[in-house]
Amino acid sequence: MSEQTAGGPEISVVVPTYRRAGNLRRLVAALEVQTLDPARFEVLIVDNGSDDDTGAELARLAAGTKIDLRPQRIEVNHGPAAARNLGWRAAAAPYVAFTDDDCVPRPDWLEQALASCVATPDLGVLQGATLRPSGTFAYGPNTVYRETLSPSPYFEGCNLVFPRRVLEQTGGFDETYHFGGEDTAAGWSAIESGGRWLFDETCAVEHDIVERPLRWHLMMAWREGNLVDVAVRHGALRQHGFWRPWAHRPWNVAFALGVAGSVVSLRRPRALGLWAPWLWYRRPSGAPARIAAQVVARRFLNDSVVLASMVRASVRNRTVVL
Repeated sequence: MSEQTAGGPEISVVVPTYRRAGNLRRLVAALEVQTLDPARFEVLIVDNGSDDDTGAELARLAAGTKIDLRPQRIEVNHGPAAARNLGWRAAAAPYVAFTDDDCVPRPDWLEQALASCVATPDLGVLQGATLRPSGTFAYGPNTVYRETLSPSPYFEGCNLVFPRRVLEQTGGFDETYHFGGEDTAAGWSAIESGGRWLFDETCAVEHDIVERPLRWHLMMAWREGNLVDVAVRHGALRQHGFWRPWAHRPWNVAFALGVAGSVVSLRRPRALGLWAPWLWYRRPSGAPARIAAQVVARRFLNDSVVLASMVRASVRNRTVVL
């Protein structure tokens, strides 16, 4: 038996959504076919300040579904942390499962999650698997997908479950991160509170594969600097998520070395050879030949922005992380 109050839900689902009204019917349909009895869970979808027809779509879905769907709304978007916090604070169950509006939970997602939670009294955070959808996809240089097949120190928010008591103890998601790092910080806060980190590959969702414009990729590269803030506040991330305590990824160091080589090459041209490690790390292994050059060019731009972001965050935090 779980620790739910008499007659109440045993697990709550919280989903932040923003300008993706077209995804919501699919999401609700996936929750309607969960193998867990609908009486045992509730769903809170939080409209995070959308200016499309998200609100109207949520109202239609809530009126027509057999599950307990309770739409919530934030008037001004302050990032997913605020939406997730609003959701879990309005939830009634002792466990809270988080996913995103571009994900499709497997039919046994909630049943598996609840079973794992109940079997783990000292649970801090349950991380489920995130899968690519089946079928073929024409991958390009700007293709984005999420895939988590083993424990991830970044605690991607598309598939996490927390005991409510842990969220109350830690405060949930840190809203000082507008976007990027808030889920990582929430996971490590749960562990630091004394809770156990559990990974369950049977608790799975599928994440959309999409094409994103270059501008989006560069925006995400800039947000990598948030990881420096997270690492300063939660030191275990350096040990579990970084290549070295002072470097997030080896190619970040290789890129900095290449930049240094470019400067030195003004006097010693052979110093351009210092780009060799970066070229090796970032070679487009497995990419179709038709897009190999585009991949390298995009990675160069991406890593330029990452380096600038890491340097800025390092100065801000008075530490060194590349």
